[in-house]
Amino acid sequence: MSNKYGNKSLSAAGRRAFLKRTAATSALGVAGPIALQLSAVSDAVAATGDDYKALVCVFLYGGNDNFNTVVPYDTAQHAIYEQVRGSIGTPRAQLAASRLLPSVPLADGFEYALAPEMPNLLQMWNQGRAGIQLNVGTLMEPTTAAQQRNGSVEIPPNIFAHNLQQDFWQRLDDAGANSGWGGRLVDRIMSQEQASPFSSMSVFGNTVMMTGETTMATNIRATGSSLLQARSNNIFGSAQVSQAAEKLMTSQSDHLLMEAHASLVRRSLDANDVLDDAFSRAQPLNTQFTTEEEPLSEQLKKVAELISIRSELGVKRQVFFVGQGGYDTHSNSNNTHPALLGALDTALQQFYDATVELGVSDKVTTFTGSDFGRSLTNNGDGSDHGWGGHQFIMGDAVAGGRFYGTPADISDGAVQMMSTKRLVPTTSIEQVGSSLGRWFGVSDGDLVDVFPRLDRFNSDDLGYFG
Repeated sequence: MSNKYGNKSLSAAGRRAFLKRTAATSALGVAGPIALQLSAVSDAVAATGDDYKALVCVFLYGGNDNFNTVVPYDTAQHAIYEQVRGSIGTPRAQLAASRLLPSVPLADGFEYALAPEMPNLLQMWNQGRAGIQLNVGTLMEPTTAAQQRNGSVEIPPNIFAHNLQQDFWQRLDDAGANSGWGGRLVDRIMSQEQASPFSSMSVFGNTVMMTGETTMATNIRATGSSLLQARSNNIFGSAQVSQAAEKLMTSQSDHLLMEAHASLVRRSLDANDVLDDAFSRAQPLNTQFTTEEEPLSEQLKKVAELISIRSELGVKRQVFFVGQGGYDTHSNSNNTHPALLGALDTALQQFYDATVELGVSDKVTTFTGSDFGRSLTNNGDGSDHGWGGHQFIMGDAVAGGRFYGTPADISDGAVQMMSTKRLVPTTSIEQVGSSLGRWFGVSDGDLVDVFPRLDRFNSDDLGYFG
């Protein structure tokens, strides 16, 4: 149903979600300053004592080239890889030093090597602190290449479109869901009445993944402590203008939408004050981040700083989102992609070192995601959009040094290899999210609500945590 402007009206579920979020926002605005609620917030966490856990999503925007990140290494598969990839492939001789020797060998002689530009992640793998999820992607049900080709299964819409696959990856819904699975995990951990603005945080701007049905995501800049620039930089250089604007935006109203907006602003202002105060008393990190060279490092430094003040913020469960762009390597991939992987490798190592410094390396699990993988085929100077790809999971809680999922046979006619030399995923994002969510503390019954198609797949726990 569309309104007179041609826009689709909210579905019943969408209206319910909007009203839930409005109620939650209003409760925060009316109940009093956030600082007065923080002691109650931690009681809402489904864990006791001084337990703390955090999930950190590192999203690689553009579609990471999985074939040059986790590279086929066994003789048979690498020969196929080398023949098809040609000039953009990595020669086998250059992979010997980064060969991955898993604690649980893969069946049928499959072997992989890590991109040479990722020595830190290789070390973490060898130390049992990082694992690799093979051939994962957006799925609506288990799918083979033949089923995709003949249309006998349901697949996500426009599987090679950046924006739609980023959106589907984060929502896990193609029907315009108003929430993402990171926010929905927080929904199931926190009660609506005691929800914390610091449980779901993005350092990469607005992203649907961090918004739940009741959870309101908080966006924070990678630089500085304030959420709101108007609080740290006067509007037009005038404190009076800033104060007038703040009064206008926070005044209570009898109009539902106006009051919802004002409540959101009041919530943001309260959160801003709490953050500024907590950061002002925080000890600086000793871990060195290369923030001048790489935005991802800067974002992860901010996440580490936020984790360092978790007690002051009154949170015991947090989900964070950071992002790195540039992975749409249709051209110049031999120069662009290695540089991206090197920056990713450095940032992940620095962040892990910070979690060690903070004493939470077993309480923080970091994982990567991306729009999709890429085609094995060389288009002349790069590769085109694919579907399935490989992702990393890291942290001291992870049963690392091993692969999860099914190796990707890249032979012609292989079950998961499309004729266009793209992989059809064998593991769904829902299975990944469910495995992470269970460690996070979400119950089995709630996981089914968070991940709408989980029951279509044969496993909802991929074994990341032993």
